Amino acid sequence: MMDERQADAVAQVLLAPGQKAQDEARAARERAAALRVRQRRVAWLGLAGAGAGAAVAWHGEVSLGLGVICGVAVGALTGVLNRRLASN
Repeated sequence: MMDERQADAVAQVLLAPGQKAQDEARAARERAAALRVRQRRVAWLGLAGAGAGAAVAWHGEVSLGLGVICGVAVGALTGVLNRRLASN
């Protein structure tokens, strides 16, 4: 007969490959979730830039579309640079 310690050792040997695959899948999901968070931050900064660009264009008598596009570009660039500086 096996005692409890031996049974646990056998169970660990049998379950180890499945546990490794689960750990790898969990790590991949965590990396994907972290990437989505960073992408959302860039998108929010781009949206805020669009609003700021529209306001500047409205008061500066420039085309509203041009102001929005420039604002999105500046906001997204700010987000990308922020992300790169934070990762270093």
